[in-house]
Amino acid sequence: MNRGLTRRDFVRFSALGVVGVGCSAVAPPTAAVRINLDDAIDAELVPVRVADVVESKRDDYGIIVLLDDDERYLPIWVGRFEAQSIRVGLNGISTPRPMTYDFIRNLLEATGAVPVRVTITQLRELTFYANLEVERAGTRQSLDCRPSDAIAVAVRTSTPIYVEKGVMESQSVPREALERLEPPLWA
Repeated sequence: MNRGLTRRDFVRFSALGVVGVGCSAVAPPTAAVRINLDDAIDAELVPVRVADVVESKRDDYGIIVLLDDDERYLPIWVGRFEAQSIRVGLNGISTPRPMTYDFIRNLLEATGAVPVRVTITQLRELTFYANLEVERAGTRQSLDCRPSDAIAVAVRTSTPIYVEKGVMESQSVPREALERLEPPLWA
């Protein structure tokens, strides 16, 4: 059974700079998909906020905990450094030099692009998918990205975060389950 890259392979290939398959950050500008918001079904989106960012018990992952108005919690496992960056953004901590997501915020501002919303769109093979929607010169584009990247930008730009209704219904957990969350051992 092929489960894709192991965590060890991902780290090894990342260090070499060859992981890029499926990464929007390395995709050409044509990878942006133009959408019309009138076609979007907002009733299928659940507004959420970042309730917490916690470290896993193994100390090698972070868990972003999203919360909706119905007190449902959606945990999303992310890398330790991504979790730390989201915490920095949530707490409004400034650093001597711009961190990656501060740079992205500054780049968006410099190009006149305004983040409109982040949407967690699906869970496939234990991986969450997200879109960051931006507007520039009256045109909206939806960019495929990792949830951790989209949320890190959202907390720095006060951009609303949404989760597809089906994802929220199938993946949310009660508050008492949060203490027992751990990523799969093979991750």
